[in-house]
Amino acid sequence: MIDRRTILKGITAIPILAVLGGVGSALLSFLKPNLKPLSIPTAEIPQNKDLVAASLDEFPKEWDVKEFVFTQITPEYSSKGTQQTDIPGYILRVPKVEVLDPTKIGNIGGDLREGYGEADHKGEKYSMVIVSRICAHLGCIFQYHTGDEVCTGFNYCGETGPKGHPLFSCPCHLSVYNPLEVQDVAGIMRVGHVVSGPAPRTPFPFRFVLESGNVIIKGYG
Repeated sequence: MIDRRTILKGITAIPILAVLGGVGSALLSFLKPNLKPLSIPTAEIPQNKDLVAASLDEFPKEWDVKEFVFTQITPEYSSKGTQQTDIPGYILRVPKVEVLDPTKIGNIGGDLREGYGEADHKGEKYSMVIVSRICAHLGCIFQYHTGDEVCTGFNYCGETGPKGHPLFSCPCHLSVYNPLEVQDVAGIMRVGHVVSGPAPRTPFPFRFVLESGNVIIKGYG
């Protein structure tokens, strides 16, 4: 026959067993996650809308540049449901150089590029670089300057690449990026090699297509 003391001990043990069960379940979930490594839940994939950011007719010459702002839309676990972030960027027409061979950089499937793309438009070849203006150092917004301006104000006088061509340069801590050079970032070759300053890597690229004479931004980062 079970006495009262045994019954009380059993009742007291129930909360302890519940806590241990919860900890054990969490530990098993950690040791055997439901998702594959580096996978992203479908609900957390950015919900961006395509942006027609420019027409190729706006870049009649090499080194013509245009500023734009892309709205990144991501899920947010709140009453709003989503979060919108405005990301400033540059669209730049550059000369065709060997290092920017589309078979080696930026081609991530079909005609969707990451940071660099090419198109034939009205009998001309257009080579386009499209990157975020957010400096990879501490998040300042960098600018587009001539080679002479960079040499005078940013302590970099263009030892690499065509002498004197324009560069991206950050006024906060003097980082300088060369849009005609690539850099290995975690195994991916990206445009905007850091040629001077404290920035650790290239700016993040935009994903885009060049269709019907337009520059269409598809995503970021």
